[in-house]
Amino acid sequence: MKAMYLKEGYTGAYSSIQYGVKGDVVYIVRREPDGYVCVVNQNDLRFWIKETKLSNEKIEKDAIIPTKQGVKRKIR
Repeated sequence: MKAMYLKEGYTGAYSSIQYGVKGDVVYIVRREPDGYVCVVNQNDLRFWIKETKLSNEKIEKDAIIPTKQGVKRKIR
């Protein structure tokens, strides 16, 4: 299995499962001739993704910046 990095976050189209975020390490399990690869992430979830969305070089993860929640107004 070859280690690769996600160039961008990936969420399942129908299931809405977030399989990975930018910079996560995934391992290629299987290749298809149409450009798709089957990969497995650190949580042992397998998913299909286009090979163009993977990178050989390490990609830094985006910083998560906490935001302040808005104050709810009282309705009279």
